[in-house]
Amino acid sequence: MVKIAFYTITGQTQRFINKTGLDAHRIEDAHPQYQMNDKYILILPSYQDFMMDSVVDFLTYKDNKENLLGLIGCGNRNFNDLFAQTAKKISVTLHVPILYLLELSGNSADVKNVRQIVKEACKEEHGTQKDLPIQNPSLSNINFLRDFRQKMNKKTYYKASNWNAVEDQVDRAAWARLNDIVYEPRRVPIYKDQDEFFHLPKNEQTMLLHSFVSLTLSSTLQMKVALSKIKEDAENSDEEAAVYNALQYLESINNKAYGHALNVFASKEEQNESYEWVHNNPYLQKKMKLLNTVYQAENSIHKKAAHVFISTGLYHSSFFGPLYLFGQHKLPRTAELIKYALRITALNGIYTGIKFRRDFFKLSKEEQDTVHNWVSDLCDKLYDNELNHIKLLYHHTGLEDKVEHYIRYTLNKALMNLGQEPKYPENIEILDPILITGIMDSAMIEDFFFYTNAHPILKMREIKK
Repeated sequence: MVKIAFYTITGQTQRFINKTGLDAHRIEDAHPQYQMNDKYILILPSYQDFMMDSVVDFLTYKDNKENLLGLIGCGNRNFNDLFAQTAKKISVTLHVPILYLLELSGNSADVKNVRQIVKEACKEEHGTQKDLPIQNPSLSNINFLRDFRQKMNKKTYYKASNWNAVEDQVDRAAWARLNDIVYEPRRVPIYKDQDEFFHLPKNEQTMLLHSFVSLTLSSTLQMKVALSKIKEDAENSDEEAAVYNALQYLESINNKAYGHALNVFASKEEQNESYEWVHNNPYLQKKMKLLNTVYQAENSIHKKAAHVFISTGLYHSSFFGPLYLFGQHKLPRTAELIKYALRITALNGIYTGIKFRRDFFKLSKEEQDTVHNWVSDLCDKLYDNELNHIKLLYHHTGLEDKVEHYIRYTLNKALMNLGQEPKYPENIEILDPILITGIMDSAMIEDFFFYTNAHPILKMREIKK
């Protein structure tokens, strides 16, 4: 009988295993050295190299390398070459085939396909089936095989305790990236976009100014309330509290950046009008009330969900404008500023999503159903309200439908980040190609937590007028 082993930090792979109903051994960080006496398939998500020590310890224990029949890789396809990178690296290192690749916690088709693969593997084990499906990994972004092979070939009889390394892997990975995404808004010379901005149609100018002030409003709530409230629930972890302290500081940088953009492009009268618009916008104010009510209610898992919805989903209704214009090769420095802000909101959403999933999968089935229904209901309320805000923000621009598609796409990503099924049909293939140019072609995915820009303007020093 072919067995299953898997590793997870965030709970996504555990969720997929649960959906398959397959009996599986989970590789534990505390006791990774577990012997698989029979042939087995290993299911792995994508993590950074230093987070895979437990998997290496498991594979190098007794005959586990020799008994490995094949690999199933998980990941996020938005990350291009880094999709399922861990499975690809082990496949090349140990000369073991990749049997299947799936995204995040998989869908119903993935469940069916993996069950069939396990069934066929059992037949092969008994000599009744010759071939299993094999997917050749793309190696264009794999650059640490030498070090990984050294790890895999090292035999250790007994290991000393290293108290300096006893910490949460996710907190450590997030902390390692925080300093990398600090930026100074004034060093991005967006004033060079002024001439092009003033030649835009007046309705597009107004849309951009209102986008910046909308971001300022949402960011103020996140900076002053959300992150402080979530930090109170840090699970007995100094590292987690430190990460949220840093994220709060980074959110304040974004808050300053949005105000800086407004100051560069708007006169004093236009700035005052923009702030009046945002303070009197009933849909923005309703969004703030919906979110703040959750933050003040002191329910830890609810607070995390609300934070993920705004960081991964709702911010993007205001990010759309400058990114869409950049897709038309307009306002490149302003888009650069937005992309620096996006790195911070992405880390905020992904990190908090991981914490949400950890809490969620500790709940009973009944409790999970209750939280799932609450999350779905909050998503519906936020989405319905956001549509009204989009109509006001993009009035007379002809972009309303495109933004609605995009916000459904980003809310799907937020739901997946929370370990829930997507609600909307939107995917990357049906988004407007101009927007895709603005988002994707100017950037490259660096790792699980954020993307960096291919041509960062931050390398330029601001030129004083």
